[in-house]
Amino acid sequence: CQGGTECIVGKCILSQTYTEGSSWEAFQAVDKLFVGGKQLTGVIGSSGSYVADFVFGCQTKETGLFVTQLADGIMGMSAHP
Repeated sequence: CQGGTECIVGKCILSQTYTEGSSWEAFQAVDKLFVGGKQLTGVIGSSGSYVADFVFGCQTKETGLFVTQLADGIMGMSAHP
């Protein structure tokens, strides 16, 4: 588990609650992020210049405004792991 996550039954769980009462819960996942264009070939197995581990949360629970809002989806970026 990375950052402020809690390990529960082998999954890294993270959550956030907001002042107005909305909240979400997610499990932590990691995937490869590839940055570049069509000119890149053989990125997998290369020096890794254009590849990075991308840590994100897969939401499993939402409450409050996250349930009733018309637009759905939030992506938050953090400067620390």
